Amino acid sequence: MALENIETLEKDIAEEMKAKEATVRQVPTVAQDAGTQVQAESPKKSPVILIGVSALFVIIALVAVYFGYTYYKEISTPPVIVPITNATSTTKTPERLLGGLSPEFPDALGRYVTKIQKTNLGYILYINSYPPVFSYMLRNESSYGASLAKSLGVPQETKTIYVDELTPPPAIVTPTPTSTSNKLPGKQALATSSTNLNQASTSSSTQAIATDGSVRDESAGERQILSVEPIPFTFYDTTVSNQNIRVGKSGNSTIYYAFIQEKAVVFSTTIEGILSLKNDILR
Repeated sequence: MALENIETLEKDIAEEMKAKEATVRQVPTVAQDAGTQVQAESPKKSPVILIGVSALFVIIALVAVYFGYTYYKEISTPPVIVPITNATSTTKTPERLLGGLSPEFPDALGRYVTKIQKTNLGYILYINSYPPVFSYMLRNESSYGASLAKSLGVPQETKTIYVDELTPPPAIVTPTPTSTSNKLPGKQALATSSTNLNQASTSSSTQAIATDGSVRDESAGERQILSVEPIPFTFYDTTVSNQNIRVGKSGNSTIYYAFIQEKAVVFSTTIEGILSLKNDILR
């Protein structure tokens, strides 16, 4: 009986030790399982929030770049100054303004004119080449003078040509007394001859024969008009305040133009207008 009890005790001890070893081995596994459970239970960040925050930063960066570029462009670009002294608004194109001065100007000067300015004093033509413009203006004054004057509001005067200025009236031959005067007494014949001569003289002083054979009475003041012709503009030089100016005259009508330091050509109806336009260009 005693031996059986001893065997049983040893068996129980062995089994108990095995059980304890198993328990000891299970401790790390249980700890690992517990850590895994703790990590699994911790809250995770949503990817939508991360994407939204990233997009917000990108938008802010783009806006900053845009405003920075705009500011740099504004401070680096010089301002454009448009002179408006004595200027009047107009809807016409430069080609129409140039053609309004003279129909010949667009073809002759169009490629040399960079800008046209109309003012209440006249016109300013800014040019990019002085020699060809100067040469054309001097050589063709008679052709563009009338149209230039019209654009400046200056009338071209005319001249009336009468028929008697070109064809003088023929002399009127008075008849000589016939032999019938011999039949009259001496005093009566002399009186008759004197009367005929006086009538012929009066007729020659008050009548003239026109080219068509008709007789007109000059004593009434009537003269036959042949034609009415415009008086062409003739130009000459003058110098005022160290500025050379070309003066065009047609009877009592006058226009002026001048070159300003090979930069522009100015047109006006007065010398004061030319000098004022010059000051506007050189200001």
